[in-house]
Amino acid sequence: MKTKSLFYGFAAALLLAGCGPTTTSSQSASPSESETPSESTTPTSSEDDGIPAEWKQYELSTCAELNAVGATVADGERSTETYYIAATVKEITNPTYGQMVISDETGTFECYGVHGEDDTYFDKLPEAPEEGDLVLLKGQVKNYQGTYEFDPGYLLDFVSKSSEEEINPDDYQLMSVADARKVKDGDYVRIKGTVLRFTYNINLSEIGFMLADNTASIYVYDSRLAAQVEEGEEVTLVGKKDHWVLEDEQASADKFGYLGCHQITDCVLVDHQSGADFDYDAVAKETTVRDVVTSDWSEDITSILYKAPVFVDKRVGTGYTNYYLLDLDQTSGSYTYTQANGKDFAWLDDYDQQIVYMYFVVLNAKMSSTGGVWRMLPIEVSDEKFTFDLADAPKFVVDYYGVPQFAGSYGADPSEELLTSVSSEILGIANAGLSYSSDDTSAVWFAEEEGKVILHVDPSKNKSVKVTVTGSLAGQANYSATLTIEAKVAAAVETITVRQAIDAADGDKVTVKGVVGPGLVNKIGFYLIDETGVIATEVLGGREVFDGSFDIGDTVVVEATRGFNGKNGVNSQIKLYDATLTVAEYGDGGYPSASFITGKTLAEILDSAEPLDETAKAYVLEDVTITKVGNQYYTNYYINQGEASTQLYSGGGGYSWVDDYIDETIDIVFAPCNWNNSGLKGCLFSLTAADGTTIINRNNFPTK
Repeated sequence: MKTKSLFYGFAAALLLAGCGPTTTSSQSASPSESETPSESTTPTSSEDDGIPAEWKQYELSTCAELNAVGATVADGERSTETYYIAATVKEITNPTYGQMVISDETGTFECYGVHGEDDTYFDKLPEAPEEGDLVLLKGQVKNYQGTYEFDPGYLLDFVSKSSEEEINPDDYQLMSVADARKVKDGDYVRIKGTVLRFTYNINLSEIGFMLADNTASIYVYDSRLAAQVEEGEEVTLVGKKDHWVLEDEQASADKFGYLGCHQITDCVLVDHQSGADFDYDAVAKETTVRDVVTSDWSEDITSILYKAPVFVDKRVGTGYTNYYLLDLDQTSGSYTYTQANGKDFAWLDDYDQQIVYMYFVVLNAKMSSTGGVWRMLPIEVSDEKFTFDLADAPKFVVDYYGVPQFAGSYGADPSEELLTSVSSEILGIANAGLSYSSDDTSAVWFAEEEGKVILHVDPSKNKSVKVTVTGSLAGQANYSATLTIEAKVAAAVETITVRQAIDAADGDKVTVKGVVGPGLVNKIGFYLIDETGVIATEVLGGREVFDGSFDIGDTVVVEATRGFNGKNGVNSQIKLYDATLTVAEYGDGGYPSASFITGKTLAEILDSAEPLDETAKAYVLEDVTITKVGNQYYTNYYINQGEASTQLYSGGGGYSWVDDYIDETIDIVFAPCNWNNSGLKGCLFSLTAADGTTIINRNNFPTK
């Protein structure tokens, strides 16, 4: 029986933070005769530092020394001198281009890309190093917005640190996939199943696949194995059970209890042969997309096969193509896991803007300090045609539109308009009704005001009230759901001002009272504002927190941690993080401006001697223009005043709302920001056009 010497290939490196690595080779480019006299790929060292003696003909730098060189190089420029380094591959973040982090005893250093000496891309090298291998690289040091890196670095040689453990498949008993999922991480399992769907890297090379038998499904990450099998084949393999999390996201995963992508790695292929048609319905769990994407992070749901009605939504933007798998409301859901800019899901084009019964898995979650996003992998579309039964319409509008309007507790009167009618062209629903009743109208009541139904709450009653939401549609039976909401005055707490929060020490737990201001563009959160100041506030829980239960202008009490953002060990952005909030009073969309600074020019702000302090300020600038620069891969926006200019710091097209005012002379309110130690940029609060129209940045908040 076939055996294998285990090579731990890129097990934590995944382009765009997916499951497993995204390349196929296992060792490195052949050394150049001009650079390395020895032709041995595993040279030995005469010293205990592990560096091959042949490598020491070069003047080797350390990671700390290369970072110090980078600090002397102007932004966007490279060093004139070429440097050599022997270091360990800590992480490969993009196996296609060889983007990696290397480390030694002095620290870490980044490589934007590692090529062969003939400029061969990393994933095209006949042999390439893996994480844990010792590499010999050369390159010029580039300063890219405060990140010091080889761009590119050239691979001269490497020493493999792979385990020599031998795996004999005969030593393992065959088990079901369901049983394999229960085995503890690190143990090897022998399983047999059908290959359902491959995953791909940027070059559309197979890097893994979903495997299922009649009991369950699981993801198999092994690019070598994936290259040997076909979709629909019946495969027997031995591999290591694992839960994978991107190293940079491990702290966030631990924080929220996310286990990682449930997968099999380091595989030995025992057998593969043509298989019978797979019975998806025998294995798939019937559900809804909404129920899946609202699963708790601690639930081990990754690589489980689901079946649900799915609205397929293809979105093409500047430099990206995403496919979203959404629920029947065409809102609840998430995006597909792609490393090939959507090309791996072109087969979904036939279903774009349609509702189909789809088999899919949650492959992994992208985690951050504020929460996460489940990412989906579509597997197959059922031959079963989707039709919506209008008898289900009353329940649908209650569950998806009626109930979600309510918060669990109200400490102030929201005076909120409620939906009374819902239509869906794609489902064939026309004017389904929503109505509301309360079992205690002294505490919670619904008033008709100017033709609208308005929710009112009197928190002073301190009561728990049952509210019934009823859905109706002509010709169909009504459906009602009852929920309990609390009408209670929030417990009195001692709070501090925004200015006091700004002045608090790093790591201090603070309770701050302020007003919700414009949204952050590159983070999940908003600016908290009062008469004393402004501070960027990252909200705990991710985007699902922005469910309409609070809005710009609401007075809130925020419990958070005072901290900083930055890069390369430098604090460059003042912030609150891990923020939770209670609404103390509902507002009218306005926020205090007393702390906004006037009379400064953009040039003066950007030239500040204390740039860190600037990140907790807001400025009013008159007579500026916004310009837009981009191509098919990116779009950047800049604010300009006279000769001064700076970029609006953005993440994923967050400034498309200013497109109608490009190159016009306008007034703005903005906050300087420096999230990644790359110099002061801007976060736009609002713009005011020449005709007096003011538009507020509502990023993160639901569209009004």
